[in-house]
Order: sequence, then structure tokens, then C-alpha cells
Amino acid sequence: MITSNSNSPHHALHYRSDIDGLRAVAVLMVVAFHAFPAWFPGGFIGVDVFFVISGYLISSILFKNFEAGTFSLADFYIRRIRRIFPALIVVLVASLIGGWFFFLSDEYAQLGKHVAAGAGFVSNLVLWHDSSYFDNESASKPLLHLWSLGIEEQFYIVWPIVLMVLYRLVGNSKSTDVSDQNSAKSLSSNLSRDLGKKLWMVIGILTVLSFALNVILILSNQVAAFYSPLTRFWELLIGALLANLALHQANRLERWRARWANPISVLAIILLIAGMYVLNRFKLFPGWWALIPVIGAFLLIAVGKDALINRTLLSNRLMVWIGVISYPLYLWHWPLLSFVRIVEGDFPRLKVGAVILSFVLAWLTYRLIESPLRFGARAKVKALGLIAAMCLVGATGFAIYQQDGVEGYGIRTGEANAFAKYFENNPPDWNYFTQADILKKYRHECNFYDFNPITPKCYEPDRSSGHEHDPLLMIWGDSTAQMLSYGLSQVKPANWQILQVATSTCLPDPNANTDSYTDFCRRSNWRTLGAIAQFKPDVVLISQESGQNIQTMQTIAEKLKADGVKKVIFMGPAPHWKTVLPKLILRKLWQDTPERTWTEVDLKYIKTNQELKSQWPKDGATHYVDLIELMCNEQGCLTRVGPDKLVDISAFDYVHFSPAASEYVARNLLEEVVFGNASPSTK
Repeated sequence: MITSNSNSPHHALHYRSDIDGLRAVAVLMVVAFHAFPAWFPGGFIGVDVFFVISGYLISSILFKNFEAGTFSLADFYIRRIRRIFPALIVVLVASLIGGWFFFLSDEYAQLGKHVAAGAGFVSNLVLWHDSSYFDNESASKPLLHLWSLGIEEQFYIVWPIVLMVLYRLVGNSKSTDVSDQNSAKSLSSNLSRDLGKKLWMVIGILTVLSFALNVILILSNQVAAFYSPLTRFWELLIGALLANLALHQANRLERWRARWANPISVLAIILLIAGMYVLNRFKLFPGWWALIPVIGAFLLIAVGKDALINRTLLSNRLMVWIGVISYPLYLWHWPLLSFVRIVEGDFPRLKVGAVILSFVLAWLTYRLIESPLRFGARAKVKALGLIAAMCLVGATGFAIYQQDGVEGYGIRTGEANAFAKYFENNPPDWNYFTQADILKKYRHECNFYDFNPITPKCYEPDRSSGHEHDPLLMIWGDSTAQMLSYGLSQVKPANWQILQVATSTCLPDPNANTDSYTDFCRRSNWRTLGAIAQFKPDVVLISQESGQNIQTMQTIAEKLKADGVKKVIFMGPAPHWKTVLPKLILRKLWQDTPERTWTEVDLKYIKTNQELKSQWPKDGATHYVDLIELMCNEQGCLTRVGPDKLVDISAFDYVHFSPAASEYVARNLLEEVVFGNASPSTK
């Protein structure tokens, strides 16, 4: 993904093999996270490492060219085009070809949109506009990873111009274009030091402003903080600060290295490794957490090539080789993993195969496409040709998007295509959620996701005249609790009121005793516990997608009983599909769609349910509701709960019930245990 390379013959930097090794660390972290996120939950920080490397290398080149009076904006962009465009064009074209043969219309339309965005280096802005919790899961977006390339290219567009203005203003550059080379002279050491101080001040101010915007915005709009260039530029500017230090205070840096390089290099690699396991998708990232990979990368570059970790690990021949192909490897790995997941499902062996293939394609791309076009003569001709090719690819992607995925061709035909379009749920239209009225039926207004403010009606009962003694049901949990609300609302007795604080991705936590301005899950749980203690609902129904354990459930039950709750009900895990169920039906079960199947049912949730049932206390104090027993039998799990596989489908994604399935579960399982007098400890 890193798009500046110090070993280009066009660059005046001394080649550092350890920086290629650091590239390898970064790309391996990202690939590991994308292939096996459960094993490497924070591997996404590899992107932040790339940002620091990019800022350091590109700023080093720019500073030296400006101060030598040899900078040309045109030549700078030509070098960027020859470096970035070749591999990216190949991956975009390959994605369009693969999508033509394997994608349904909504998938192909989305791919076309993302190809156009990738070609224009605005993927981060498009994803920012389109993203929410209810957006398609990341695996369904083969070009999702291009958001980071967009951030880098936007920096490359702006940063040389900022420096050009700065150097002209300070009056220390004798030339800012090759046309002025005849009058260019080397700067004196005192002017260089003065310039270094001014660069420190300007870069420092910009870094602080960008970082401050990041930590402020993360509290109100995590999506914007993640994708906005303004909240990410500080990471590249940290690299620019180091480049300025290395150029203008080299002696001081060398003295520091002589004393501290070895222990600091060890500390830095520990930071990166720790970040890969401490961080996960539930943290408010980037925010303050991004300092972990940024500081780690900064220190590994700062200590120099002779530091312990740099000379032993990062300069290892294998690491350097991976670093050399890191850009095409970054481009190839995610489309391959995504295509495998979309077409075949989530199978570890296939993912390993996709990763191996991505290394092969990365090496071939580097040798056969990237290197010939990047180096050699006729630079302007090559750049113009690459620009034309990129425009053509982008226009093709946009046309595919405009034509709704080119319906009527390949597998995008007939009744199957109509079925696919019904479940199409891409922004901004949210077709399925609109048709099925999901946000209203599942009370999305009661979701604290991303710090959305929720209405007090979610957690405060109506105690107006005539309703003072209405029984209360509180629904608590994550999005699998949300999916139960519609069915329960259809079967509840007229005098019952339903309260709901169910926040996407948030597990119930009995220890959330204080509010939080940095953790929306803690805020959601704090609000729930406060409402329960205040209003003492007759029944609390708790559901979470995964992560259930007996100890936590018992702690929750004890706390709620102590707060006056009469009945505590825990839902067992719902059936999980390894592929989004509508796509599974289309690709593997379309002809004579069975009512039940074991095809791509995730068996680990079946096992979890069995373990929970076997450990559940037999005293009858709390209820355990077995969803698996209702939805699955020896023939498999329900693909639909009625005759119509369209509206009666059991799940609209990999786990969440359709409205029909929500009502089916409520009538056949929950009505008695929630609103009646059912007493067994399991139901």
C-alpha cells in the first residue's frame, strides 16, 4: 500500500532496507487481520504504519529537492503516477472481470462504484458517505481497502503545494521549479537550521490540528474520523516531522541513536505487536489509540538501519522482499479474500489459498508491470498513457454503477436477479431496509451505535394516567436483541409496554456503572442498567450474537434480581450462516430451495448452544431460551419460516431475523416465556 519508495533512481535518499522490512511488517499485519481477524484483531494498524512511512519518505524527498532548488511539481506527479497507477489499474480491471462472471447485480453495481472511486482516489470519501452499521459487511466490498490509498494520494496532492508556498514565503529556497535551476545555490548551514525550525513549527501546528480534530470527531462521528483525510493527515505529518529532524538536525539524531537505538527499537516493535492484540474493531479508532502504531513506526524509522530490530528482523532478506512487493500485495490480497468469501463462503483453506495467490500475483505484478512502467525512459509518455488507462477504467466502473450492475447478463438475469434486487441494501437507497421497514420495526432509534443520541421513550415507560401499573419488558443487548423487538410487539398483551436499549455490536455488561464519552457500548449498558434500577421492569430479555458465558450471565441475573426484576430471560445464540443467507440461496440453493439445510451453517454456534444448555443452572431462577432448537433439527436450519422464500426468509444477512422470522420466533417460542407464566429454566 505504501506508495513511495526510497530505492527509486529518481530519489536522492539513501536506500534503507529496514524501511522495506517495516513495510513488510505493516502489510503482513493487514493481510493477517483480513484473513483471520479473530487471531489478529488489531492487524488493521498496519495501515497506520504505512502512513508514517509514506509521510517520512515523501517529505524527505520533497525537502531535499526544495532546498537544492530542483523541485518540479510536474515531475513529482509523474513519478507518483508511474509508481501508483500500474498495479492499481491491473487490480481494478481484474476485479471488474471477476465481478462480471461471479457477481449479482447489486454486488456488481457496488463494485463499479468502488472502481470509479478507486480510480479517482476518493474511496475514503465514498465509503465515508456510504458507511453505517447497516451497510454491507466489509467482506462484500472487494475494493474496501482502497480507502487508505485515497488518504495517501490526497496527501500527495496537497503536501507539495503546501511546501511550495512555505518555501517561497520563508525565502530560503532559491528555486521551486527546474526552470530556476541555473540560479539555484546550496543553502548555508545557518539558513538550513532556520528553515528547519520554521518547518518544525508549521508541520507541528498542522499535526496538532489534525490530531485534535481526530480525537474530537471520534466521539461524535467515528466513521468520519476513520475516513476523513483531515483526521488522518497527522499520521503522515508525524513522518514529515521525522524527515525534517533527519535533514536539519542529523548530528543530534545520530547522537541519540548511538545511545538509545537498540532498546528503543525493541520497545517500538513491542508497541506494534501489542497494538495488534490490544486493539480491535470495538475500540474508538483512530482517536488516541492510533498513537500506538504511529509512535511504534516513528521510533523504528528514527532509530536507523543499524538498531537491533532493524538490522536483524527488518533487514532480513525475506522481510525486504515482502516489503518490495508490499504495494501490489496490499492491492491484491483483499479482492481475492473478498471474492472467495462472496462466491464460496468463509472457509479457512480457501482464505489461505487466496493469501498465497496474492503473494504470487504481487510478485508478478511487480516484475512484469510495475517495474517496467515505473523505471526507464519516456516518463511523460508512460504517465500520459497511465492517466488515460485509469480514466477509462474509472469510467467503465461508473457506467456499471449507473446501469445497476448491468442486469440481464451472466447470472444477473430472471427471477434470481429480482430476488437479489429485493435484498439489495447498498447506500444511499437501502432498498431492503426500506421495503421491509427494518429500521422502524427493529426500533433503530433505540441504538446507541456510534454515540447516536436515543429518545428517552426507549428506556422510560409511559406512566401517564391509565398506564401507571402497565407491566414492562426491557430488551437489552446487541443487534440480535433488536431483531426480536418486532415479533414481541406483535404478540404482546395490550397492556404491556416494551422498553429497548439494544446497541449494535455491544455485549451486555453488568459492570457499566458510569457513563462514557469514548465507549458507546459502555454508555448503552450504563443507560440500560440505570433504567432497570429505576423502573424495575417485570421482565428483562437479554440477547447477544456471540461471546456468551455462564459466569457473566449469572452475574447479570443476580444484579437484575437485586434491582427488583421478577423474570430474567437469556436468549441462546441464533443460527449463523457463513454466507449472507439470500446470497447463499441464490448461489447454492436456488433450484428447489429447501426449507432446511446444513449448507454453510456455522456449527460453532450450535456447539456453543449445547454447552450453555448443559451448564445452565437447574434451579429455575432464570430462563434460557433455546433458539437453535426451534430453528434447527436433524435436517438443518430453517431457510424460511413460511412458503415464500422472499418475505419468509429466516435471515436477511448472516444472522439477523427477517420481520417474518422475528414474529415466527415470538409466536412459537417467546410469547409464553415472556408474557405468560412459563417456569422451566430452559425453553
